Amino acid sequence: MAKYLVRVVLHNANWETYDKFHETMRLNGFERQVVGGDGKIFNLPDAEYIAIKNEYIDNVRDKVIKFAEMYVQKYDVLVSEVLGMSWYLN
Repeated sequence: MAKYLVRVVLHNANWETYDKFHETMRLNGFERQVVGGDGKIFNLPDAEYIAIKNEYIDNVRDKVIKFAEMYVQKYDVLVSEVLGMSWYLN
C-alpha cells in the first residue's frame, strides 16, 4: 500500500463543480483531511487529497484524470507518493 498526495486544478470551474468533484474523489477513497498524531483532524488546502492505495502512481493519476474529465475540459493533476508528512494547517 502506498500513500499518495494529489493536487487537482479544474480550470474555469465554479464552487458547485468543485463540490461535485470533491464528492467523486471522496467516493473513490481520496480524502481532504489528515489526522495528526494527537488525533486532531486538519483540512488539506483546497483541491488537495490524500489516499492510501494498492496501485501504482500512474494508475492513481489516470483515475484522477478520468474524474476531472467528468467535470471540465482543462485540468491539472499532480500525484506524489508520500513516505512521510509534516504540516502546518490552520
